[in-house]
Amino acid sequence: MYVPPAFAEPDTARLYAIAAAHPFATLVAVGPDGTPEIAHVPLLVDAARGVLLGHVARRNPLAQLLAQTPMTAVFHGPHGYVSPTWYASRAEVPTWNYVTVHARGPTRELDAKGLVRLLASLAAAHEAGPRPWRMNEVEPSDLADMLDVIVGFELTVETLVGKLKLGQNRRPEDRAGVRDALRRRGSDDDRAMLAWMEAAGGEE
Repeated sequence: MYVPPAFAEPDTARLYAIAAAHPFATLVAVGPDGTPEIAHVPLLVDAARGVLLGHVARRNPLAQLLAQTPMTAVFHGPHGYVSPTWYASRAEVPTWNYVTVHARGPTRELDAKGLVRLLASLAAAHEAGPRPWRMNEVEPSDLADMLDVIVGFELTVETLVGKLKLGQNRRPEDRAGVRDALRRRGSDDDRAMLAWMEAAGGEE
């Protein structure tokens, strides 16, 4: 990923936090014939161990690449269009602000017990309400059939890169104009982007 210095995020803990907050990732690997294989999967982030955990369908070509080639997980944070009308001068061009994290490393297949632990952890991380769902609500024979058609994996993060393109390189009056525009529109995406821009001290 191309990351100009102004948009680089060196804080590893912050990058893991971004990934954990936006766990639906794009998983990419390149097969031996050079064909990229891509899946969209929720990943469990274990920052303490420096690993990501997830699962894919056993018939997914990515499952055949486990332990054979490094994979990259792309986590997409807040993002949105920026209009030149928000700047001090309209004699600019539109752009797109975004927060993204790329994690890359080798993978290994989980054994049966590891897969069950992963699924339970994923459900626990995303279930809500007074009576959250638990895996023991599924009949053991049905669960066994379901587990047989998926493959769990662990990706060991060797490279972690973040890009926070938030207009840190813009003039103060331009940054202020974008902040004001996002406050006026006030959608959930606008508020999320505004929070990141305020934390970074700028927006493009």
